[in-house]
Amino acid sequence: MSILIGLHIRKVLEQNRDVVDRVGNRIYPLVIPQGVETYPFICYDMSGGTGEQTKDGVIDDVATVNIAVIAKTYEEAIIIGNAVRYSFDGVTAKYERFEVTECSNVTYNDEYVEAIDAYAMNLSMDFRTVDYE
Repeated sequence: MSILIGLHIRKVLEQNRDVVDRVGNRIYPLVIPQGVETYPFICYDMSGGTGEQTKDGVIDDVATVNIAVIAKTYEEAIIIGNAVRYSFDGVTAKYERFEVTECSNVTYNDEYVEAIDAYAMNLSMDFRTVDYE
């Protein structure tokens, strides 16, 4: 798995006007910084990955990423979640150290997060990557 996939996630989301118009720069890896009280926001993390192998060795990796959209209303959470989902549709990219060749296996679920009185749209996506190192 390309551990570098988080760089791709942030870059793609920051390039989507629909996403940025709604969340601004509130796109965070792993945790929301303490003191952030403005909704909505996006938080993402890697949940694992696997290598695709042949008899000659690893040919590419599949990195699984979870992306959570947190908003004060259900409607806002699912609208932003939909924009996030389609941000990655058909998007490939080459970076200095790795390449993203595909995004697939998108699953999602919604939930109410009682502890913060907010709604979440949770997406899980698989990214096929090739590391250059």
